[in-house]
Amino acid sequence: MAMKQIKVSRDQSDNLRSLVDEVEIFRQLDHPNLVRYYGIEVHKEELLIFMEYCSEGTLAKVCREGLELSCVRRYTHFLLQAVDYLHRKQIVHRDIKPANVFLTQKDILKLGDFGCSFRIRDPTTRIGEIISYVGTTNYQAPELQTNTLSVAEIASGGSKASGYGRAVDIWAVGCVVLEMLTGKRPYYHLTHELQVVYQLGSGIPPPFTPEIINDPMIFGFLKRCFKVDPKLRATCNELLQDQFANIDATKIDH
Repeated sequence: MAMKQIKVSRDQSDNLRSLVDEVEIFRQLDHPNLVRYYGIEVHKEELLIFMEYCSEGTLAKVCREGLELSCVRRYTHFLLQAVDYLHRKQIVHRDIKPANVFLTQKDILKLGDFGCSFRIRDPTTRIGEIISYVGTTNYQAPELQTNTLSVAEIASGGSKASGYGRAVDIWAVGCVVLEMLTGKRPYYHLTHELQVVYQLGSGIPPPFTPEIINDPMIFGFLKRCFKVDPKLRATCNELLQDQFANIDATKIDH
């Protein structure tokens, strides 16, 4: 079992109650590719979250030099299974990146760290579900940069209100796959965060290597993840049927 310690102060009582409620939701999740949450303890100056221990650490640690294609496809299958489960539970993760993906001793991939997750009230909607801005810039979808919703519109629930939904997780999955293949995070060639924001706001996906472009299977999969229009982006279920991810993930290549 692993424990995550979060320092809290008295003026954070509202946020604390919200976090406790969220952890209770995640404690009820049960999927082999999600890190299990066992419970939470609230103390005077700290919050203790108890979760499943993944002995091999994070995906960020193991993919620094890039991974073999067979391994990437297998991990992608696991990741899509996890995200698909969350989406069917009306949960958007919102911060999918290698640092939040963990590996077990048996080489099973598990998505964790639900700190940015959001539970959707209406299970039938996909686009414009969420308003607040979270996540890590290099793995964010373009709609997070182009959303111009004002505070007044949020308060009034105006008909012109825009937002984002499950499709942001699909873009992030594409970013993770790209990083597994290359060993480099998306937009690695840009030195400032504002440059990344500009690229995203302009609808420019992260660059692909010539090897990726020349491989129809890989290139085709990533293009489905990196559709600028979230309405055209593939769903987890659709990507699980794609040749790239539609594999028997129980087989481990050595």
